Amino acid sequence: MFNASSKKSQIDENEHYRFGPFTLETSERVLRDGDAPLAITPKAFDILLLLVRNHGHLVSKQRLLETIWPNTFVEESTLTQNIFTLRKTLGREYIETVPKHGYRFCGEPPEAVEVRHANRSWLWIAAAVVVVALLSLLLLRGHKLADTAFRSIAVERLTNGANISALALSPDGKYIAYASTRGDMQSLLVRQIATATAVEIVPPAPLGFRGITFSRHGEWIYYVTVPQNRYAGTLYRIPLLGGTPQRVLQESVGSRVELSPDGSQIAYVHWIDGLRTALKIVNADGSGERQLATLEYDDGFAVDGPAWSPDGKTILAATRSYNGSRPFARVVAIDLAGGGQRTFLGGRWNWIGQMSWLADGSGVVLTAWNSNSEVMSDQVWLMSYPSGETRRISNDINGYLGVGVSPKLIAASTSIPARNFWVGDRKITNGSGELYSERLGAAWMPDGRVVFASRQGGSPHIWIMDADGNGQRQLTSGESFDLQPAVSPDGASIAFVSNNHLWRMNADGSNARRLAAIDGVSSPAFSPDGRSIICAAKSLLWRIPADGGTPVQLTRDAALLPAVSPDGKWIACLMPNDAPGPARLTLLAADDGRVIKQFATLVPPGSPALRWSPDGRAITYVVTRDGVSNIRSQAVDGGAPAPLTDWKADVIYRFDWSRDGRLLCERGTTVADVILVYDKL
Repeated sequence: MFNASSKKSQIDENEHYRFGPFTLETSERVLRDGDAPLAITPKAFDILLLLVRNHGHLVSKQRLLETIWPNTFVEESTLTQNIFTLRKTLGREYIETVPKHGYRFCGEPPEAVEVRHANRSWLWIAAAVVVVALLSLLLLRGHKLADTAFRSIAVERLTNGANISALALSPDGKYIAYASTRGDMQSLLVRQIATATAVEIVPPAPLGFRGITFSRHGEWIYYVTVPQNRYAGTLYRIPLLGGTPQRVLQESVGSRVELSPDGSQIAYVHWIDGLRTALKIVNADGSGERQLATLEYDDGFAVDGPAWSPDGKTILAATRSYNGSRPFARVVAIDLAGGGQRTFLGGRWNWIGQMSWLADGSGVVLTAWNSNSEVMSDQVWLMSYPSGETRRISNDINGYLGVGVSPKLIAASTSIPARNFWVGDRKITNGSGELYSERLGAAWMPDGRVVFASRQGGSPHIWIMDADGNGQRQLTSGESFDLQPAVSPDGASIAFVSNNHLWRMNADGSNARRLAAIDGVSSPAFSPDGRSIICAAKSLLWRIPADGGTPVQLTRDAALLPAVSPDGKWIACLMPNDAPGPARLTLLAADDGRVIKQFATLVPPGSPALRWSPDGRAITYVVTRDGVSNIRSQAVDGGAPAPLTDWKADVIYRFDWSRDGRLLCERGTTVADVILVYDKL
């Protein structure tokens, strides 16, 4: 986080700047494309003006933060997001990124035009502003909360390094309860927001907290604990300030629970077996079970739990499904009186997290993400009910998981990465890292350089750098999501995933073309002869000609993370057991996908990749325990897995081996803290 000093941008309000089809009008604070005004935020306008006034010169990140956000604590990611927004509006050719330093406005020099206004014009403007403000106040009184809430916000960080895994906000907005993670241990704490002290009410234990819920009057805290290597858990409750926990339900509770408005009933997701989920209601004492709906696992209810409307008539529940190429999420509204079911926002989201109703029932605050968003992270949204219309509340590139709402206040957990690339034990980059970088991928080039995906400019693109971290250069651009690069054996070309399709380009970024129309591609890997690319798609493995052509299906059963052996004979992959849970390390014949061997080795879900050792004798993968990752090796001939590293800190997010045996890793941490979002209106 950056503490900006007190500096003001010296803006001449009579100057307009013209560049290309655009005009930047300082007096009206508007950016126009021809005569049409373009929608950008006030901070984005100030950033653009500062860059334009310094055309052709580097403007450092520090100067931008000091000028645009004086006397304010600001994440550098906020600056990055504003730059990304400007590039979407103007096109990438106007703003150049100088890696690790700042930005430069390039292209033809802007034309400065001085514009003068009559002295009395400001009186008319001021009068108009007053009239509009008065009318707005009158209108706001009659509007629903969903129309007006959290349109003007202030943000405050409540914790520092707490590593939050779940949270809840009391109905009166005075208390926050959260689960804090240390290694494989989690504890439950409660804090009065007005004080600086948190009280531990459930001590650390080797388990996870699936969800936390306050009772309607705030005197109890309900929480679900899940043992390691399990998916469903047990519901307990404990007095607000601590005491003896009381077990409420031990019946495969698969989500955070929600209480009815009168506190007499509990709604939750129940795991019937490994293949089906159900939305259930029980009385507060565990009796009177009622099943509202059942869904198959592949289209099941989400673990972040239901949301019960303030009038008690409706329950909203998030679901997640898989269409063969990518995950989708939707919200189901269930009418408790008639048992009717209605779905809205189907297919819009790729993931939906926790939901919390506004006090008047006009909408819900939720965390969600979709792959067409301009940022690759979960954000906080407000969704009107019953229309389903949405607007985003948060506006940065951090990730948000839990969310709770009380009048005029949102509590959310935000994730901030601190990660760097290493070669062996030598750190080669010094950036803050990127959220969800385990999805981005990295690979060695035969000449010793590294190709990787990065969100330095906003959406992820393919970059290349020297093995010491220098010489970073962007290879792809545009509005696409480009990630998971794989390098051909001769180093002449790079295959990568772009918007869920398989693409290939020359090693210098030229001649990019799509290879096949198959959707949902991940984890591409070249065959040693360079003639084909093995990848995962639709939960299966496929072979695609490296020059393009018809994909050939290799597996009939689900398989993930393919890696081709150096001699081209085998494909290592993961074959999941009954979901959810670890997957089995499996060896396939490269020619027809036959299962040759399945090892006893189980690889946890979320592993970033499988990689062959340079000599082809073993398959390597990541194991994380007590919050620390290391590389393990499974010999093809069998036997117990062997440790290859013995690091005492950090998580591994992506890795690869060079031909001469050097280990490339992105290592670091992600810290999740509680932030408070205040409604200023």
